[in-house]
Amino acid sequence: MDFTWYALKEPVADAIGLSRPLLHVLLGAVAYVVIAWTLRRVRHGLFYAWASVFALEVINEAADAYDWIRWTGHINTTDAFQDIFLTMLVPTIATLAMLGYRFRLRTGR
Repeated sequence: MDFTWYALKEPVADAIGLSRPLLHVLLGAVAYVVIAWTLRRVRHGLFYAWASVFALEVINEAADAYDWIRWTGHINTTDAFQDIFLTMLVPTIATLAMLGYRFRLRTGR
């Protein structure tokens, strides 16, 4: 059996019953919340949480790219950028919202 990153991910997506795009949104949000909660007392913890999710997604897309190159000879850039966008959607909105909230608390506005 030839191991691929897709061979590991597809059964998980099927078992959960979500489409791949929704799975990216869900896993990005869950990873962000877990990492942000872990770093809640660290200065700039929200940024570190956002950057950690981004790093994990880039690693995921690199593994996907490796599989795509083996299968087709090229990278599926459209799917890669869509996956990055969907994974980072909730972490980006949450980080901006929390930074805005903290700014309002600090300035009294």
